[in-house]
Amino acid sequence: MLVPAKPLQMYICNPMPIDTDILLTYGASTRKLKKGDVVFAEGGEARYFYQVLEGVVKVITTNEDGKELIQGFFKPGESFGEPPLFVNHPYPSTALAYEDAVVLRLPRESFFRMLHEYPGIAFSMLEIFACRIYNKAVNSQIRNTPSPEHKLLALLDKLKSEQDHFTDRMHVKYTRQQLADFTGLRVETVIRTLTKLSKKQVVEIVDHKLYY
Repeated sequence: MLVPAKPLQMYICNPMPIDTDILLTYGASTRKLKKGDVVFAEGGEARYFYQVLEGVVKVITTNEDGKELIQGFFKPGESFGEPPLFVNHPYPSTALAYEDAVVLRLPRESFFRMLHEYPGIAFSMLEIFACRIYNKAVNSQIRNTPSPEHKLLALLDKLKSEQDHFTDRMHVKYTRQQLADFTGLRVETVIRTLTKLSKKQVVEIVDHKLYY
């Protein structure tokens, strides 16, 4: 008799950021962004390597119904949008400033020259890709599960694991709409499910603020 598999858990991708001085030496430039500014758009040509210096960048895709799905938030020291750069294909997603931000961008040719001359950085990129590919597979399972509770709890576990300092009780700072965008659920379903989880004392809702 087969034993049901334990639900897969997200890995925390904590790569070492590429040293700013190295990026600048190879010709990187800074780009200041206002909240909502687009870094690159779905279908656009991949021409640069990007790393966040300040603020937060959000990467999204859009499904067949036109619903926005959040692929990730990228904070200072984190890079984003690399796969299309490697395979020379258009971007399958859109990146925009979630808040005022500053990013470093390095031209594609200079990026590959840097990887060739710094094998340690190249190996770090492989680790990043492996982690993100694994998490993408787990995300796919979460989004495809028929249980809204499973989807939300898996997301909340991931968010808690990403905290800088672990605490037993986490204030979830994302809106109900953003939780819906992460999981592919309707916002009404998120609200209804969180209410049920609150009654089960799995989460707490205090003055409309969510705690897990």
